[in-house]
Formats: sequence, structure tokens, C-alpha cells
Amino acid sequence: LEFLAEFVETHVPLLEEIEGSLITASRLAPEHQEPEELEKVIKRYLHNLKGDAGSIGLTGMANACHQMEDRLQNRPVPS
Repeated sequence: LEFLAEFVETHVPLLEEIEGSLITASRLAPEHQEPEELEKVIKRYLHNLKGDAGSIGLTGMANACHQMEDRLQNRPVPS
């Protein structure tokens, strides 16, 4: 339970930060958006979340993060 509490304590603020970044990006005019940079931030966070979840036995969450990483990696590039 100690590890779970530390996990939540670490990731709640990070999720709030990611959410804020997404909201801010969605409100920008298209010419000011930086989707590639935002995607990098999301991928990096998913990777860290996957590792942290796996290290404390949250295998379902780790697997979900892995699947999301794969989907982001394999999605078609917009034209």
C-alpha cells in the first residue's frame, strides 16, 4: 500500500499537468499548435507511467499504457 500511495502521489499532479497542456493546446489557433511536441510529452509520460505501474504490480495499467504507446507509435501521419 505504501508503494501505491507513492504512485498516486506522484502521478496525480503529472496527470493534471498533462491535462492542462492538452486543454491549452486545444484552445490555441491551429497555426500556433505544436502537436509533435505535445505528442512527445504524452509518449514520455505514458512510458514512465507504464514503468511505474509495472514496478508496483499494476499490470493492467502497465498493459493499457503499452497499448496506447503502440497506437501512438503506429498511427498514420496526418497529411
